[in-house]
Amino acid sequence: MLERVEQLNQEKKKEQLPIIFVYRDNDSFRKEMPEMISNLQSWGRKVENKVFSQGTKDEEIRKWIQANSDNLAGKELSTDYTVWGQMGYQLRKELGEKGSKFSDDLDSLFDEAAREAVLGNDVINAQEILYKNRGKLSDDEEYQKEIFVAGKGIERIIKQYIKQGGSMPKKVYVFMKKICDHVPFQSLKGAETEKAGSNDKLTEAYYKQVAELVKSWLVQGGIPEDIIHVEESVTEEIAMGAGIGTWFILDRHNIKTTFDDDDKSYMTYEGESIFTLKRHNTRAFLLPFSDFYRTAKEQGVANVDQQEFRKILSNTFKKTFVEQAGEK
Repeated sequence: MLERVEQLNQEKKKEQLPIIFVYRDNDSFRKEMPEMISNLQSWGRKVENKVFSQGTKDEEIRKWIQANSDNLAGKELSTDYTVWGQMGYQLRKELGEKGSKFSDDLDSLFDEAAREAVLGNDVINAQEILYKNRGKLSDDEEYQKEIFVAGKGIERIIKQYIKQGGSMPKKVYVFMKKICDHVPFQSLKGAETEKAGSNDKLTEAYYKQVAELVKSWLVQGGIPEDIIHVEESVTEEIAMGAGIGTWFILDRHNIKTTFDDDDKSYMTYEGESIFTLKRHNTRAFLLPFSDFYRTAKEQGVANVDQQEFRKILSNTFKKTFVEQAGEK
């Protein structure tokens, strides 16, 4: 009996396609992906990795994908949302016909781990519903559950920070620009643009609606509504006027992180260095939720242990790429 089980395990391994991760780098991926890849290799998976540097233009990514599509064929692909979007429907269809399969995207995997690290058992049931029914739920049902989990996560971080004596911000800005580039808003953006037919007519009202929803999570966490401002984007006037007690909430696609000679972290907006956390004593919290968790933790606002997060992330990768390999 044991020999038969071992034989089946060996056959399953032979059927597994090599994994290839393709993504544009960011701080979270840079810190965690090397260990996740090492873990997968130790669990018997063959892994390739293509990383575009942070800030790589979409057009450059698209050209690389088109030139290297043959290398992607016949493999298990896991990308971030940026690369997924640059592949386009037709190429994904062609790769599927050539034996490729698409696994869960990296943004969702990191987001899932961050939610569990913050919410623990409170979020497991909702995540299990999402995971087991992905593709079966209606767009609205799946969206509502994704929103619920992300919202509860941000609310919990803020509540715990205030309860533990953290200083209340004097002013908070939520910026609309690119706020729908990642989960949980990215999927809704796609559904809504299909219904609307023209994203140009929808953009201003829709992005404001999403930013207002993020604002509501902050209010539920305990931040007074009258100090939270929704703006289109970071302007030089806003950045230069920011000081101690100012919080910025913005999608990570708006920033790049660089370092000066003293290893001070600069947050830059669209290539122009207009504010820095240390110089202006501001706090910047990035979206999606996995980045909100990371940037909150780095600034002493979230108190979840990093090793615990890494353990949860490792378990998420194991479940996705080892335990459920071949089931998708």
